[in-house]
Amino acid sequence: MHDLVHDLAQFIVKDEFVVMEAKASNNISKGTLHVRMDVDSFQSSYKGSEALYGAQTLRTIIMAPAFCMAPAFCTANVWESFCDISRLISLRVLCVSNIGVSLSSSICYLKHLRYLDFSRTYIELLPESLCSLLNLQTLNLKDCFLLRKLPKRMRCLKNLRHLYLNGCTKLSQMPPHIGHITHLKTLTLFIVGERRGCHLAELKGLNLGQELRVTHLNRVGNLMDAQEANLVEKPNLRRLELSWELDSESESQEKVEKVFEALQPHSNLEILKIEGYKGDKFPVWMDYQILSNVVSITLSDCENCRQLPPLWQLPRLRYLTIISLINLEYIDTSFQGERKFPSLEELCIDGLPRLHRLSRQDGSELFPCLTKLEIYDCPELTTLPCLPSTKSLVIHSGNGELLKSVSHFRSLTCLRLHRNCDLVYLPHGILQNLSSLREMSITSFKKLKGVATDRVSLSGLKSLTIYECPKLEAFPEQVLEGLNSLQELTVGMCIKFSNLSEGLRHLSALEILNLDGCPELVTLPNGIKYLTSLWKLGIYGKPSLYFCDSYCPKLRVLPESIRYEL
Repeated sequence: MHDLVHDLAQFIVKDEFVVMEAKASNNISKGTLHVRMDVDSFQSSYKGSEALYGAQTLRTIIMAPAFCMAPAFCTANVWESFCDISRLISLRVLCVSNIGVSLSSSICYLKHLRYLDFSRTYIELLPESLCSLLNLQTLNLKDCFLLRKLPKRMRCLKNLRHLYLNGCTKLSQMPPHIGHITHLKTLTLFIVGERRGCHLAELKGLNLGQELRVTHLNRVGNLMDAQEANLVEKPNLRRLELSWELDSESESQEKVEKVFEALQPHSNLEILKIEGYKGDKFPVWMDYQILSNVVSITLSDCENCRQLPPLWQLPRLRYLTIISLINLEYIDTSFQGERKFPSLEELCIDGLPRLHRLSRQDGSELFPCLTKLEIYDCPELTTLPCLPSTKSLVIHSGNGELLKSVSHFRSLTCLRLHRNCDLVYLPHGILQNLSSLREMSITSFKKLKGVATDRVSLSGLKSLTIYECPKLEAFPEQVLEGLNSLQELTVGMCIKFSNLSEGLRHLSALEILNLDGCPELVTLPNGIKYLTSLWKLGIYGKPSLYFCDSYCPKLRVLPESIRYEL
């Protein structure tokens, strides 16, 4: 909506544009063509709607919230209570986004309407009379998450070019014969149906661009429908999402695989997402010849696939996400000697219970450009290769053996370790060789008693967060000695933490010290007086800084060197 306002401002003169408040009586001259109304959604009544009717040639109405607010607060039907749209017969642009609205059948009077934006509203149904707007070119329904149904006669909108349905999660079917809208260039969502006119073949004659999400592919009745969708002849399509229902009835793997094979996209594709695929193997076209321009791939809930296609060959692939491929054992299964994933920058793997290693074989150059690696819930993964370019590493629910690999990441600047129910101490040597590390967090380690058992040197570390470690009692002095660049230290929800130790004096660069939910903490060490850079001491309570509440109830005394104000 803000982009639309900006675009209008490029070609309209000052006297043609008016900004008004929906609760005020603003006078609009007859020459006014464009109006923006700032709406306060909490007003129960609106004035000044007659002012709109004075401008017989009004072309544009943009209704915007008077202040930034979430759609959940905009439940009033602002538009219908404000204005009788049947009298605005010259309107070309109507933008009612992010406020509470419904749409009446009187929309049919706006015969000249070109652009209709009802995005991010609570609209549930659109009137059939909408299909009388033969000049409509853009219909924006993004994030209308309550929208249940589209008008049946949408095929009558012969001039429609752009139909945005992103985020319309309650839609379960498309109107029949949408393929008759031959001018359609943008269709962000197509739901495969079983009825006549709702088959995948409706995409055949549409020269679609930008993005397309195709859902309920399990409803494809025969292979011919998938072939007639003709995705390979849509060179303007840049983003493609293909989705099967996760709880759909089981089909023969042969049929599912053939349907997927028939959905080959054009080689201009840049982003590919696959969800819920039930086949045993991926299609042949998922190689470097067809996907040569792809920069991002997401594979999720492909439960029968044991092996990935040769994604390591893709020359431009920068982002790869793999979620819930429960039978996958390796990310890379290629032979030695190949340069694998030559452009990949970010890899996220989540919910891979059988993953043993990232690569079946060692010795090849793997992920030479990888800067960010995220690992969630991969219990069988016990080792990581040396990845010299990786700067950010996240390990969620990693075992002790996997955590030992952290010391291989010598370029690491950010390390986040989350959720471990077994480790009492971090593995020996895990924090060695991490002189480049700038930020580290350890959260939800249920048995952790110590951050390290050996002397470490994290001379570059600037931020350290320890959170939800209920067995942690103290920081040994040898741990704090090596943190002479630390600027922010946070200890939160560690219910047995009682002692920061005199090693605190080594934190000469510390600026922020946050203590939250540490009921055993009684006092702070005298070494805090050496923290000449400290400007914020946060001991969190209700509502601000207190020392005698339920968060740190035993803390009564601060060192005399600390001056503070309550």
